[in-house]
Amino acid sequence: MIKDRPRRLDRIFSRAPLYFVTFCARNRQKVDDLDRLATAFTNYCTRAAGKHNVAVGRYVIMPDHVHFFVRGNPDFVLSSWVGGLKRAMSVAVLNESQPTRPPLHRSTQMEESRRGSRAGCFLFDPSQATRPPLHRKFLWQPGVFDHVLRNDESYARKWEYVRDNPVRAGLVAEWREWPYQGEVVLIDRA
Repeated sequence: MIKDRPRRLDRIFSRAPLYFVTFCARNRQKVDDLDRLATAFTNYCTRAAGKHNVAVGRYVIMPDHVHFFVRGNPDFVLSSWVGGLKRAMSVAVLNESQPTRPPLHRSTQMEESRRGSRAGCFLFDPSQATRPPLHRKFLWQPGVFDHVLRNDESYARKWEYVRDNPVRAGLVAEWREWPYQGEVVLIDRA
């Protein structure tokens, strides 16, 4: 054992662990069509609950990342399931044939001249002008951050931190005002 290195925690052998999951938009660029993103998220998660016994509990969808809690059956493969979720959300957002609400922030004239008069799904943020434009094929960064909640960890405590993301980002004054958060299935774990 290496001196001053913390002891590795014991393995967890849970038949149906509760995961805390986060994934981010490619280059952390903001997606302005959060309505479509949230609809795709809840539709995918609702179908997963009915067809595959996968329970998505509380979630928060931010302009550049997504947080949620999920539990599956014993043969649940998180990475495959999240890959499907990312694909479903990407298809929904990148499909411009459906009507959408106005973006969260107004587009600038520079953005319109870059893309022509066609309204896209992605916000132009002048402070991020040095970043390359988001490639239309890839909405999400590869991979995902996941963390198994151990018995001594509180789902409620983690949720309190996650739900305040929109407040910390200055998007709303109180977490209840953020329309892109909720609970798909009640996961009883206090």
